[in-house]
Amino acid sequence: MARLGKIIDVHSHPILPFGEGAPVGPGRKPPQWSVERALSYMEEHDVSACVLSDPDSANHTTGQEARDIARRVNETLAGIVSKHPSRFGAVATLPGQDADGAMTEIAYALDILKLDGVSTSTSINDVYLGELQFDPWFEALNQRGSTLFVHPTFTKASRGLLNGLNPSVLEFMFDATRMIANMVVTGAKKRFSEIKIISTHGGGTIPYLVNRIQVLEHAFGVGDGRLELSVEEQLMSGKIRIHIRRILLCRLKEFGLGVVGPM
Repeated sequence: MARLGKIIDVHSHPILPFGEGAPVGPGRKPPQWSVERALSYMEEHDVSACVLSDPDSANHTTGQEARDIARRVNETLAGIVSKHPSRFGAVATLPGQDADGAMTEIAYALDILKLDGVSTSTSINDVYLGELQFDPWFEALNQRGSTLFVHPTFTKASRGLLNGLNPSVLEFMFDATRMIANMVVTGAKKRFSEIKIISTHGGGTIPYLVNRIQVLEHAFGVGDGRLELSVEEQLMSGKIRIHIRRILLCRLKEFGLGVVGPM
C-alpha cells in the first residue's frame, strides 16, 4: 500500500449512469469510473481523500424528473461516503431550474444525508449564477454558511466559438471567469457572503486578468447598477495570486523563457 499523503482532491467527478453526462464530445465514450478504480488511483497518487461532485447532472431538465435525478445522485454519493468515510466526501447536486426543488434537496442532502455542501454549474439554462432567480436557494445556503462547489459548463452562445475544441479545453476557463464576474457585479457575492464558494480551475482567467480589471473598470465602468470588480470583492486572494505567479514562473522556466516586468 502506498503511503497516503495529505492531498485532498476537492474536484472529483464520479461517472454515473443517470443525469447529464460529461461533455466528452461526438463519438467518444465517457471514462470508466468505479469506487474501486477511484481508490486505486488515489493510492497510486498519494491522495488521502476525494470530495465527489456531479454538479450539472440535474440542471438540464425540469420538474419531477430533475428532482428525481438530484435525489438519486445524492443518495448514491451518500452511499459511497458511508462505505468509505475516511476516503470520500461529497457535495450534493441540485435541480437548478427549480427553486423549490433546490431548497428541498438542500435540506435533505445536508440534514439527512449529511453531505459536505452542494454543487452546481456556473450557469443554468444560459443564466449565470448571481441573477435574482437563484436568490431563494442562495439564501438557504447563506443561512447555513454552506460550501458551494461551482463547475464550468458552456452556454448556447459559446458553442459557435469553440473552434472545434471540446469546451473543457478552453471555454471552461472563460465560463468560470464570467460566473465570478457576474456574482460580484450583481452584488450576489456580497449579499450571500456566508457561502463558501469553490470556483474550480483556479478561478478561470481571473488570476491573470485581475490587474487589467482593476485598471479598466475605472476607465470604462461596469454598467449601471453594477458593483466594481475590485480586489475588495476578493475576486482572488493574495495567496492564490502568489501561487499562480509561482506556477507561471515554473512553466516559463520549463520552456527556457524569462519574465520582463512584474507578474
